[in-house]
Amino acid sequence: MSRQSTFSLAKLTAVIVASAVVAGSLFTVAAQRAHAVTLAELVELFIALDIISEDKADEARAVLENQEDTSGGSTGSGDFVCNTTFTRDLSTGDTGADVMALQQFLNSVDGITVAASGAGSPGMETSYYGGLTAAAVSDFQEMYAGDILTPLGLTAGTGYLGASTRAKANELCTTGGGAGAGDDGDMPDTPDLPDLPDLGGDDEDGMDEDEDMMDDDEELGGGEASLEDFDSLSDPSDEDIQEGSEDEAVFGFEFDVEDADVSVRRVDVRFEMTGASSEDEPWNVFDTVQLWRDGEMIAEENADDEDDWSDEGGDVYEIRFSGLDEDFEEGDTAEFLVGVSVASNIDDSDIQNDDMEWTIWIPDEGVRARDGAGLDQYVGDDDTSPNDSTTLVIESAAEGVELSISESSSNPDAATIKVDDDDDTDDVTVLVADVEAEESEVEVNEVVVYATTTDSLVNMGQVVSDVTLVVEGVGEFDWDYFDTATNTTNDDLSASAGGYFTFDLEGNDDEFTIDADEELEFSIEVDLQDNSAYVGQTPTIEFSFNSDARSGWSADDVEGDEIGQSGSDDITGTALGEEHTLVETGIFAEVVSTDSDDTVIDNDDDRGTFDIVVDVTAFEEDAYIEALATSSDGNPGTGVSGFIYSIVDSQGNVMEFSNATSMSATLSSGADEEGSAAPEDFRVAEGDTERFTMTVNYTPGEGDENESYRVLLEAIHFTSEADGATATPYTPTPDEDFRTDFELIGA
Repeated sequence: MSRQSTFSLAKLTAVIVASAVVAGSLFTVAAQRAHAVTLAELVELFIALDIISEDKADEARAVLENQEDTSGGSTGSGDFVCNTTFTRDLSTGDTGADVMALQQFLNSVDGITVAASGAGSPGMETSYYGGLTAAAVSDFQEMYAGDILTPLGLTAGTGYLGASTRAKANELCTTGGGAGAGDDGDMPDTPDLPDLPDLGGDDEDGMDEDEDMMDDDEELGGGEASLEDFDSLSDPSDEDIQEGSEDEAVFGFEFDVEDADVSVRRVDVRFEMTGASSEDEPWNVFDTVQLWRDGEMIAEENADDEDDWSDEGGDVYEIRFSGLDEDFEEGDTAEFLVGVSVASNIDDSDIQNDDMEWTIWIPDEGVRARDGAGLDQYVGDDDTSPNDSTTLVIESAAEGVELSISESSSNPDAATIKVDDDDDTDDVTVLVADVEAEESEVEVNEVVVYATTTDSLVNMGQVVSDVTLVVEGVGEFDWDYFDTATNTTNDDLSASAGGYFTFDLEGNDDEFTIDADEELEFSIEVDLQDNSAYVGQTPTIEFSFNSDARSGWSADDVEGDEIGQSGSDDITGTALGEEHTLVETGIFAEVVSTDSDDTVIDNDDDRGTFDIVVDVTAFEEDAYIEALATSSDGNPGTGVSGFIYSIVDSQGNVMEFSNATSMSATLSSGADEEGSAAPEDFRVAEGDTERFTMTVNYTPGEGDENESYRVLLEAIHFTSEADGATATPYTPTPDEDFRTDFELIGA
């Protein structure tokens, strides 16, 4: 070959190298292995662009016509390009000269091509191990499956250049006649390259902004960086999560970026079973593992297959996040979180008693980053004895489950409920509770509520005709009536003044689920009988989810195990309803205040003064109350008497008027007074409420001094017209509200 042709070939080669750089590829002198047709096309392009001058065009074409095909691609099954001996494991994200040599080798294998064109194609190999390289490695592994995959029990390529794959590649390079290092085959001597022509780029070395299409290292500031002060985060740390949890952050780590900017490209995370559980294979526990930055998931790897993990020995398994591109500036502290999604079907025996404890950490050189100088920098903890690890305990989905009952803010206050003398009064809400499933979902099977009526002359059947459980957003449910919370034999509503209404949801196929940490409102609504069975009486009703009723509740946790009646304490709390008074016509009284005081009236006697203040409401018709307060033994006082009181001592003895030194009482009100007889009557108009104050003065008789006394409001008598001759008695309830405190009255 003439010197001129050699020089011309060198210039053409230089142009090819320059164009490859423009395309963003990194390759060596092996770029000369491009096919002649490709060179011819480029020559014509460069002639047209006047990169090759017109007077040199014929010379360039002549060189191509005289040049033999020096393609370095596969020349058959026995001719491989081998520019190195493969000595290390390689996988996605790795870089280096051996990666380029691997791509050149794969492109020389008959039937395998890293890429058909562009980066990774024959003559355009790069030093980056990406997805195309991994796919070609998989093809190579499957081509030689008998030597690579079968001994490992595998049937499909992994894309990972491990020991068995390296051994086969090195074997072929040794025995297959490849054109490797020290054996140039048909390659001509490499000419000395002249200075590259100026292609019009912006940089001083003639490279344009697309120089690094495969890598953005030029965008990183500074030169060589350093990763320092690796540490685990305090939050999250030592987490307890339940099976079935999704995207739960369980481990965090940080490190400082010093001297230059970096881009994090790969993170390895290790898991080791360090608890007592017999399940030590992470693919049976975790569905996915994620990597998070600044609250955003930046990568997620499947984790439910053995092939997703690398066995590091000693029950230690590693999962890799590769292909990352997370930039940090010099001076930044890089922070990452590791998250997991946990399988929902872990065997109970493997997860009980907090036995399933995993230790999680980043191994030595577990984080790889590229700096502004194009160098790889590493940081991490120890491979086997980490100092900055965390523990993760995985609990049963039913762990800590609790069905909690509490009084709702909507629970009605004590009230007077008007009933009819002919028809039922329907849909009266008497109790509202909040019921929450804590930690896990709960299926509710049975609900029990205790009910009572306080009038000794009235039974439940005379007061209540129907009871309904209303569950917010779920539905309404019917009842059975029992004498105890857990009895299975129906009781008669008319048999007693109290009992248990049971809602057998499971038995009626009405069971429902409360989701984990969801709170639903449980309401009890009643239909009340007409008052024909208790004319002249004012019974009360009260419904409660008390502790006795709660013992009859039943539910299942997420694993189908019963909580409640089985004797567990997983159903907790109470919700107590108020006492409601039932009236048709007449009055209803509510206490406002009570007071008592002792006054010395002379040197010998003390006098006790007692006040009871009440509000009285009239129903259906006006009510008239005589402006008089009378002791329960009938003295003093005349007529029908408005307020009836008694005085009792600390032993419960009722003090009689005849034994007192003095006993008197007054009744005052802002209500209108009507009637011709003295004293007149206070009028409470229908639907109105008037306030009354009863004041009782008492001086004990001889021998009864130095004793404590209190006053009780026993009854309020009213008529339907002024000066009425026949009064209707009303008994205030509960009686403990309508009495004063004890007062010591001295001698």
